Amino acid sequence: MAEENRPLPVVLLLLFGLAMAAYSLSLAVFDASRISQLVYFAFSAIPLAGAFWAARAYGFYGKQGEVFGLLLFAFFFFFAGELIWTVLAWRHLDVFPSEADFFYLLFYPLLFWAELKELAILRFSLLSSRRKTSFPVILSALGLSFLVGYFGIYLAFDSEASFLNNAVVIGYGLGDLILIFLAFPMLRMAWEFRGGQIFSSWLAFAVGLLLTLFADIGFAIFNEAYEQGSLAALICLDALWMASFGFFGYAFFGLAGVVERAQKRIESH
Repeated sequence: MAEENRPLPVVLLLLFGLAMAAYSLSLAVFDASRISQLVYFAFSAIPLAGAFWAARAYGFYGKQGEVFGLLLFAFFFFFAGELIWTVLAWRHLDVFPSEADFFYLLFYPLLFWAELKELAILRFSLLSSRRKTSFPVILSALGLSFLVGYFGIYLAFDSEASFLNNAVVIGYGLGDLILIFLAFPMLRMAWEFRGGQIFSSWLAFAVGLLLTLFADIGFAIFNEAYEQGSLAALICLDALWMASFGFFGYAFFGLAGVVERAQKRIESH
């Protein structure tokens, strides 16, 4: 049965378009960085709202409930990081590492734990899937891992910086490696469920992981331009992160919708 959430991607696409228009205009035309920061922060609430809705639908009991409970905590910590970062930016405090980094870094292990549980629940394994992992997929994963290792860890490491500074930098690099480790199995899992009710939701989740990864890699490469307020760097990288928020939101609201529709059918009989 096809999923019955067709209005959802349209709504999220419209929200993304409006958010990017407001974000870009506030920077390029009105030079109002606070407005752009507020727009970005508001859009970052979408994954948290979706995770809450999915956790509410699945409950916090049983194996599936544990997965969505972990995902809710993961995106809560991510949102907390965004909140702290926005407050620091509004107060013109350029602090690294900051309290925001602590919450951002908590996001990665919780996400890793949740998705490993989900893959185990669905009994999915790259080794036991119907088709072997293709060479282009392996090459893509290795290529992305190289970019993360080189730009996100090797070049980002500063021998003159404090231990805490380098620990946070390396932590982000390891977090991006986690995204690579999760994204390709999630894509493969979604593909094996194609045509089913959860296909588009888990596909959207995997795309969200990849967009986050691409934005993180871009930030590592163009860090100086981003920090100096380059319009191209700000708009392009923040667009990737905001797009990932939309895909995560679609995934969560879509998965919650599957459960809610099943509950309605049971109640109607």
